[in-house]
Amino acid sequence: MRLFIAIKLPALLRDNLCRQLDILKKEINAGLKWVKKDHYHITLRFLGEVKGDKIFDIKKAIDIVAQGTAIAPLLFKGSGAFPYPDNPKIFYLGVDKGEDYLKIIHYKLEDELVKIGFKREDRSYTPHITLARSRRNTDMKRLSRDIKELMNKEFFVGEMVLEKISLIKSELKSDGPVYQDIYSVSL
Repeated sequence: MRLFIAIKLPALLRDNLCRQLDILKKEINAGLKWVKKDHYHITLRFLGEVKGDKIFDIKKAIDIVAQGTAIAPLLFKGSGAFPYPDNPKIFYLGVDKGEDYLKIIHYKLEDELVKIGFKREDRSYTPHITLARSRRNTDMKRLSRDIKELMNKEFFVGEMVLEKISLIKSELKSDGPVYQDIYSVSL
């Protein structure tokens, strides 16, 4: 099964994000597939395809990290694009307050996951909430220009308190992924 470890956003924050995105969608909609409201989250670690017998060890790794982690506020502000604005495959909302905190959690998870056989990720970790992905056959020059304009605008969604880490199953369907919580642990 396809799994990832994440921080889910509370309903109030998702609602506020949707209101702001409705305004942005009027300015930029061509070439983007927007993430569904219920799917907004901060990925701490994408695991990929995992055999069922590994789930117990993954839960244990999450427990170890959660036990040594205090609750903390997160503030979301600003936007960006991966891999970079000239080639925007992913349009995202940034983490302003709490970014270093999330990086520490990510690297602690990495250490625990390596102990149970997962490979360490090669790329650096940037905490974010994916808002949209570029569609195939998109005019990337136009999309890049539009995203750069959006990145220059003030974009503040709100804040939340990080209280829980979740293990989520992602099943890919023709109309988009279906997420199912497998496990959650409070900090």
